[in-house]
Amino acid sequence: PDYLFNLYKDLLLIDRGTAPSPRGIIVYDLKKRQIVFTDTYNSPINVENGFVTYWKEIAEKATKEVCVDTPEYFDYGMYVATLISLDLSTMKVVDTGKHQCKYHQ
Repeated sequence: PDYLFNLYKDLLLIDRGTAPSPRGIIVYDLKKRQIVFTDTYNSPINVENGFVTYWKEIAEKATKEVCVDTPEYFDYGMYVATLISLDLSTMKVVDTGKHQCKYHQ
């Protein structure tokens, strides 16, 4: 299922999924009548001042050294996520360099 979760100018921001993270994000341009961006994201997701920020799972291996802030969850399938910033005016994605460990449900 797809859910409208925000409207920014002529862009529909759509959440896709039926379960907890990871979920899909779709940006649909109403003027062009086409999808202009897709990705997967992990909560939370935020839309502010023309930017969408969200956590995205990356290939870095989750280790106890990397996941120092969440050691109690390490045995529950931890992964490393990076904070992404999507500029809605250009559809350019920037990795902010911030990382955190999250776990799959």
